[in-house]
Amino acid sequence: MEFSDILQGLPDFVQEIATNLRALVRPLHPDIQEDLTKTRTMAGAFYSIGSKSNVIIFLQPGDAHCKLYLHHTDKIDTRGLPLQGKGKHAKHIKLFEWDPALEDTYRLVLTDITRIVAEKA
Repeated sequence: MEFSDILQGLPDFVQEIATNLRALVRPLHPDIQEDLTKTRTMAGAFYSIGSKSNVIIFLQPGDAHCKLYLHHTDKIDTRGLPLQGKGKHAKHIKLFEWDPALEDTYRLVLTDITRIVAEKA
């Protein structure tokens, strides 16, 4: 399966968000693994280091928005990102558009999470 397979049939703006987020994650660490999943009801990409259970983020593109699940949010400064959810260690952001002005914020948050995950690997 390819990344384009999980984006197939989704609106252009969702594809743009997912592609830009993926571009931020991939270069963060040389050992980042991308695991793609696509079922009848859900598609997404898990990014981890070491084992599949050592997750950095989960990227879930959908028809109306793209969800970015951030792990270890309890251990980092999320720099004001609008987190949602009730998870103790992971929360998500719903992105309805790609805002280039937030790219550095996403990169900093993802870098902090990657550091924690790499230490556990």
